[in-house]
Amino acid sequence: MPHKKSLSICICFKCGYSSSKDRPRINVPLMQSFLYTGSSPSGDDFQQARHVRENLVEYLTRLDAEKKSMEEALAVYERVLAPVRRLPPEILMEIFAWTRNSQSYHAHRVKGSPWVVSHVCKTWRAAALSCPELWTNFIVSHRSVHRKDPCSMLRAIVKRCQNVLHFVFRSIAKRTTSEEDRKFKALFQILLTHSKNWTVADLSLISDLIPMLSQIRGRLPNLCCLYFSSSYPDVGVIDGFEISPRLTDLTIDWQFNQKTQIIFPASKLINFIDRRIPDPRYPPHPSSINIIRSAPDLQTFHNTDALPSRITPRIRHEHLTTINICDSCLLGSLSLPALTDVTLARPPTGFPPQSDRLQALHDLVSHSHCSLLSLRLLETPLNRHLSGILERSPKLTSLSLEFFQWRRTDDVCLRSIIAHDGLMPHLKTLIFLRHFIRVGDMDEMAAKFVDAVFVDAVALRWKSSFLKTVQIDVDLPVSLSSADVARLKGLKEEGLGISLCAKSYDGSKIIV
Repeated sequence: MPHKKSLSICICFKCGYSSSKDRPRINVPLMQSFLYTGSSPSGDDFQQARHVRENLVEYLTRLDAEKKSMEEALAVYERVLAPVRRLPPEILMEIFAWTRNSQSYHAHRVKGSPWVVSHVCKTWRAAALSCPELWTNFIVSHRSVHRKDPCSMLRAIVKRCQNVLHFVFRSIAKRTTSEEDRKFKALFQILLTHSKNWTVADLSLISDLIPMLSQIRGRLPNLCCLYFSSSYPDVGVIDGFEISPRLTDLTIDWQFNQKTQIIFPASKLINFIDRRIPDPRYPPHPSSINIIRSAPDLQTFHNTDALPSRITPRIRHEHLTTINICDSCLLGSLSLPALTDVTLARPPTGFPPQSDRLQALHDLVSHSHCSLLSLRLLETPLNRHLSGILERSPKLTSLSLEFFQWRRTDDVCLRSIIAHDGLMPHLKTLIFLRHFIRVGDMDEMAAKFVDAVFVDAVALRWKSSFLKTVQIDVDLPVSLSSADVARLKGLKEEGLGISLCAKSYDGSKIIV
């Protein structure tokens, strides 16, 4: 009787695990006949029954060997995991907190941390749910509304964060359905309900959500850091943040216009950044001067506000170290003895250029008796006052010059500075960027300061072990010979972080 071919897949009736291991071949009708009749086999049937028995014994022996091997492997794994299982919950919580690596996670992405570690085992879940540091610093975005029951997930996260809410809420202006809008407002409402636990809030809101901020006025006792952005909200005043007694870091992004007043407390500010485009018709509240006056611990100040005239006597601030300002009147109204980092920003579009900004900065440095460490000039016409600033800043480590319009006077000024060996002895970073070319005479537009003298200065500073980075990115002719270019490439091979993108007078590219 021919053998009947057995199935090649076995499925466990308990767990459903499937195995593709070969099973022993059994003549099912023959064995059934033995079981039904009870008579002993004879002849060929006896030989077939014996063969089946041998196959079964061999198969069971192999299974026993595999079982023993699996048990040994399991014992090894248990020995490896034993120390982890003995860890106290506090250590597990610390390990879980490090899995985040201080980065934000998407609140509704279940395949990311911390959702993953909370679904490994009972012990891990208990530790994860008891670790608020693991759950805070989350992101809610437009993708959240497409998840199943996003509100319940967010409520769970807020509960697990306990009394510390550090979050990013991103709403973007795009075409959405009414159901998606409803879910998004519901998500924002959950966060507003727990505003007393806000510590760090990063809000980018569409105009429809701005009126909801009125709910949190007077309910932000723990808010320390706020990033706030929107797309030209159609409201006159936003006062939801007016009572924030612990607010130290505030950033207002450029999508706001000055027509909308944002009221906030300034007395505890340490870092203030306002990227809004100023509008003389709508003065900001509070003004830049009032912020500096009322914030004794202020260290960083970034503002595009313009004063109608200089204020006398100068306002003295003992702790302000970093400023990003474009107005010469504001520069001329301050005295900052702790000042180390300065950015002269580009004047806003539509505002008249201020040719005295560099002079105002020179006066500020002289009056304050400060020594700059970093100086960045954006679209600032250069003159002799730059040399005066550098002479008063012997510890300067970074100089960055960025232009949209290149002038002959700029080139003359830089050539004199480069030739002055005593300036900037500790310079580590030099950046010169030219963003586009103005149509004009080729000789007029050349960056002549990039010449053999410039190469000598770079080589000398590189040998002094201070200079680390040089970036010259201009689409202008430079006065470099092939030998000068080869020398710069040699310095790059020695380890200097130099990048040069320019062109020669014949129009060919020069790249180092």
